[in-house]
Amino acid sequence: MSEGSYLKADVMCPFYLSDDRRRVLCEGVMQGAVTVQQFRRREDLERFMRLRCCRRYRLCAVYAGLMTKYEEEEP
Repeated sequence: MSEGSYLKADVMCPFYLSDDRRRVLCEGVMQGAVTVQQFRRREDLERFMRLRCCRRYRLCAVYAGLMTKYEEEEP
């Protein structure tokens, strides 16, 4: 995977894996899977990362979906 953008240093989301020119890669819903969000423009990716990955990650749909995965694993 790529090294990521300059925003990588500010990411707070525990499910973030990496990013490249127009994609954010996050943990997948199954072991060994990766969730990819692709953007048409680099500016859109950066805006998304600033708002979701770096600040309010609990409002991200990917975060919410992955949290249910971990809640289901609890006995």
